[in-house]
Amino acid sequence: MAIITMIPHAVSMLRGTHAWVNDALFGQISCKLFMFAQGCSMACSIFTLTALAFERFFAVAFPMWKVVTKRRTRWLIALIWSASVAYPSPFFYAAKVQLYDGVPFCVENWAPVFDPGRSKATFTIVSFVFLYAIPLLVISVLYSIIIAKVWGRDIPGNATLANQRLLDKSKKNVLKMLITVVLAFALCWFPMHLNMLLIDFSSVFISCGIPKGLQNTAFLLGHANSAINCCVYVIFSQEFRRGFKDILQPLFPKRSGTFLFGTTRAGGTMEASIDLQTSYKGQPQARAFKTIEDASC
Repeated sequence: MAIITMIPHAVSMLRGTHAWVNDALFGQISCKLFMFAQGCSMACSIFTLTALAFERFFAVAFPMWKVVTKRRTRWLIALIWSASVAYPSPFFYAAKVQLYDGVPFCVENWAPVFDPGRSKATFTIVSFVFLYAIPLLVISVLYSIIIAKVWGRDIPGNATLANQRLLDKSKKNVLKMLITVVLAFALCWFPMHLNMLLIDFSSVFISCGIPKGLQNTAFLLGHANSAINCCVYVIFSQEFRRGFKDILQPLFPKRSGTFLFGTTRAGGTMEASIDLQTSYKGQPQARAFKTIEDASC
């Protein structure tokens, strides 16, 4: 998303024009490859978010089922990339370099084999349904079920007040994270699809075209969704923060001292943490208080 899509568009925005390469062979090939790669990266990002929603749903709703295995994960990744490649493959035909007032532009043109207006509108509908409406519906439904399941969980056995407070805090974090992910997806991708629908099914932009501000905003919001999700997970998920700390820890010199790990207070004090992940028996784990002595890197 960043290399293939964002960089060329950022260069065009800085130049103030979307003019393409003025070369017959290289211009046509690069135009087709660019539009194909742009659609492929966008589809792969959205299909992956949808697949992650299914994975989390089965992990929470059916913890006893071994749904996600290495073999199935490989097949799922292959399926995601196959669908991502299939979606923009028509651009190998429709993407063309055309001259407007002597300036070359990379545009979507389905002539002469297909009707230009009808084919473009059909492709816009397909994009809206399979890259926005269906993924948003699936993600919203699955995350709603996850929220209901997590919110209804209780600590097994005799729960202490401290553990209950930590469990409630974890539930709120899960609720905030999932709602934020759904809203980020809905709000980030909606302007781009709205622009395309207005172009193909209304006369709003016929006279002057899409205003540059609206076009750039829709583009930036849509492609920023990948980065926003990463930040959302780090902000709300203690497991993601631990993962980043594990990755970054070798980059810094080791030293002894007292460290703060999320809700863990180290250095001869007590740790209180609740793990909402399920154990091998399918029951929520509640890690009890334990003393941490001589904390160091």
